[in-house]
Amino acid sequence: MENDPEPTLGETRKWPQELKDMRKGELHRKRMLSFRDRRAVQKQIMHEEYPVKGNIP
Repeated sequence: MENDPEPTLGETRKWPQELKDMRKGELHRKRMLSFRDRRAVQKQIMHEEYPVKGNIP
């Protein structure tokens, strides 16, 4: 069984910032996902209301 060395003071100081950056990235991805979904729905509704002449079934 290996013993991991104790983290240095500099490493432990970086942890909160790294966690904050990870959380920020997760929130950004979630927000962009919902934004893309909303845009897709709006685009679909627009095409249903105003069909393009070439796409009429």
